[in-house]
Order: sequence, then C-alpha cells, then structure tokens
Amino acid sequence: MKTEENARRARDFRLYWIAGAVDQIGSQASGIVFPLVTLAVTGSPAAAGLVGALALAGRLVTAPVAGVLADRLPRKRLMVGALLLAAAAMAVVLVAVAAGVPTLALLAGAAFVEGVAQAGYESAGAGAIRRVLPADDKKALARLEARNHAAQIAGPVLGGALYQLGRWVPFLVDVVSYVVAAGLVAAIRTDLTPTVRNARRS
Repeated sequence: MKTEENARRARDFRLYWIAGAVDQIGSQASGIVFPLVTLAVTGSPAAAGLVGALALAGRLVTAPVAGVLADRLPRKRLMVGALLLAAAAMAVVLVAVAAGVPTLALLAGAAFVEGVAQAGYESAGAGAIRRVLPADDKKALARLEARNHAAQIAGPVLGGALYQLGRWVPFLVDVVSYVVAAGLVAAIRTDLTPTVRNARRS
C-alpha cells in the first residue's frame, strides 16, 4: 500500500513539476516582451512601466485572499481555474496584438488579471506541493528550485527570440503554456483538498 502511494506521489510530483516549468517559461517569455509591446503601442516608457506595475499589483492584492481560499477550497480546481483565467487574459492580448489593435487599457487590464491568476495558482500550489512531494525523495525540493531558476533564465531568452518572429508569438506560446499546465494539473490524482486542521489554522 505504501509502495502504491509513493508511486502515485512520484507520478503526481512529475506532473506538478512539469506544469510549473511550462507555466513559468511561458509567463517569463511573454513577460519580457509585455513592456516592448506597450512601448511600441504608446511610445511611452511610463506606460510600459505602468503595465508592469499593474501585473505586480494584481499579485500583491490577490495573494492574501488567495492564501485563505487555498486553505479552504479544492486546490486542484483553484490551480486549474487560475491557469485558465491567465490563459484567457493572454488570449485577449494575443488576438489584439495579432490584429494590430492593442490599447494601453487592454494591455494594462490583461496584465493585472494575469497577476491575479498567478497569485491564485501560486498560493494553491504552495499547499498542494506537500501532498505530492514523494516521501522517499530527498532531492525533490532541490529539483523544484532548479526548475524555477532554469525557467527564469530560459523564459526571457525564449521570449526575446519569439518576439523577433512576431510581436504576437510570445503571447501565443504563453496561452498554450497555460492550457498545457492546466491539463497537467488536472491529471494529478492525489487529493489536494486541504485538511480540516489546516483550514482551521489559517
């Protein structure tokens, strides 16, 4: 029985790890070009800074609430929902940029919504990792850290390369990455629902 549980956790940890890698690389890729697109649309460095600030504001404003919800609601649903919300926000940007009709309001709003979604995903994911972390794998946390660092390096490089192909291409990759990550999280079999004890502590 213990062996089966460890095998399930190992499988689900891999899904969790890959989902995070895909999500982060896509987000970093589009994040590096967001200011460039805003600058191209508005010609204003201040506007480009505003979009970046709103993305951060979305995360900061949502993080406390998301943390509480992650301790009370099904975490897998929250993670999948957050990823799909981010995908929808980036899909709006993708269509607007591809059609050549992006506006500052649209870019700023999408950046804020993506920040909100990322805060929700990260809060739920932080609680979920305790459920899928293999008990017999001492290097699992180290692999998570390595994944995060690698994504922070690879994402911007990829984003810059994709931007050369077209302003809309990084956003397409980001949308696809969010959808793929949502599918991977949905495939996790381990019950990620918070325990009654954990919910009462928060």
